[in-house]
Amino acid sequence: AQQAPAAPAQDVARPAPKDPRFAVQREALKAALQQPAIAGPEYDALPLEAFTHPVYVAVHEAVLKAGGAGSGLTGPALLDAAAPHCPEGTVRRVLSELAVEPLQAKDEVDSRYISSILARLQEGLVGRQIAEIKGKLQRLSPVEAPDDYRALFGDLVALEQYKKSLGEQAAAGAWS
Repeated sequence: AQQAPAAPAQDVARPAPKDPRFAVQREALKAALQQPAIAGPEYDALPLEAFTHPVYVAVHEAVLKAGGAGSGLTGPALLDAAAPHCPEGTVRRVLSELAVEPLQAKDEVDSRYISSILARLQEGLVGRQIAEIKGKLQRLSPVEAPDDYRALFGDLVALEQYKKSLGEQAAAGAWS
C-alpha cells in the first residue's frame, strides 16, 4: 500500500541575501552555524522576535531545536541536526546557504565580531520594544493613570540605556 504524497506545504518567500533590512539577521544566523563555539549561549539567548523575516525565524528556531550554538555541535553536525527541524523548501535551502556563505568580517572572524553582530541584532529588537512602549505612553494619561505611566516610563528609560550599551558593543566589534 503506497501512501499518497503529502500535499506540499505553502512555501515562504525567500529573503534576498543582500537585503539591508535583514543583513544583521542573516549574519547572526551564519555566525551560529559556522562559528557556534564563539556564538554559543549569547546566540542561543536570542528570542525568536529578534528575527523579523519568517525564513530567518524558522532557521533560528531550527538551530535552537537542534540544541543551539552552545550544544557543542559544529559544522556539518550542527547543520544535520538543524535540518530536520526546517520545513522542506525555502527554509531548508536558506539554512544550507547560511552554513557556507562567508561572514562579512573585514578582518578575522573572532569573538568581538560575533558579539558585535549579536549586539546589533538585539539592539534592533530593543528598538522595536522602545517604539511599542512609546506608543503605549502616548495613549496613556499621566494624570488618570500615574502609576502605570511611571512604570512604563521607567521601562522606557531602562530600555533606552540598554539599547545605547548594545550600540556601543556593536560598534566595538566593527559591525556597522
